[in-house]
Amino acid sequence: MEGSSKNGCCPYCGNGPSYSSFGFGFFDMFDFGPKWSDLMECESMQPVCSHVQKCPYCDKYYVLLNNRTCYCDCSKINFTYSKLKEAFWRIAAEGFQNEKEECEIRMILHQAFNDYYWRFEPEDISETDKSKGKPRRRKLPEEVFKRRRQEPAYEADHAFFVENAKWLIDNYLYDDLHKAEFYREIGDFEKAKSMLMKSPFMTDFNTRLAVKMFKKIESKETGVFKV
Repeated sequence: MEGSSKNGCCPYCGNGPSYSSFGFGFFDMFDFGPKWSDLMECESMQPVCSHVQKCPYCDKYYVLLNNRTCYCDCSKINFTYSKLKEAFWRIAAEGFQNEKEECEIRMILHQAFNDYYWRFEPEDISETDKSKGKPRRRKLPEEVFKRRRQEPAYEADHAFFVENAKWLIDNYLYDDLHKAEFYREIGDFEKAKSMLMKSPFMTDFNTRLAVKMFKKIESKETGVFKV
C-alpha cells in the first residue's frame, strides 16, 4: 500500500472529493470522549466522515488519518459494515502501511460489528437531507438485532470479531479496563473479570464503565452498552 491520506486525496492516484477540517464549535465540547463501552463516541454535531474511504477514480480503499475532516459535498460519510469488511480485506491483501493504520482499521471494524449486531446502522446519505450536513443514525428495535444475530453470516462475522478483538487487546489497547471490556464482548468473562479487578479507575468514564461492566459480566452479557 502506497500510503494513507492526511488531506483527503487518494494516496494512489492523487484525486479525491473536497474535504475541509472543522474548528471546534461550542456543541462539539460535549462530543469529546467515548460514550459507549467499546470506546465508540457519540455522533458529532459536525459531518465527520469515516476514516476508511474508497476512491471514486481508481477504486482503491485508503485511510484518512484525521478524523476531524469531512466531505464538503457530503456525498459519502458513513460506510456500512459490509463495506468496511470489504475495505479491510482489500487493504490487508495489499499490505498495511504501518501498525497505526492497521490499528485504526481494526478498531473501526470492531465498532462497526457492534453497530450492526448490537447498536445501530448508519443510514445512507441519500435518505437524508444533504443540506443538514450529515446522515442520521437511527436506533433500531432490539428484534432487528436479534434477527441479525440469527442470520447465517453472523457465525463467520463473530469468529472474526473475536480474532480481531484479541489482536486489538494485544496490539492496541493499553488500559486494563478497556481490555477487560473487549474480553467481555467476546465472551471471555473470566479474563474480563480478572483484568477488571486490577484496573485503577482514574476517570469518571472508567468508573461508570467498570460499574456497568461488573453487572454485565455477572449476567454474562456480551453486547455493548452506553456509559
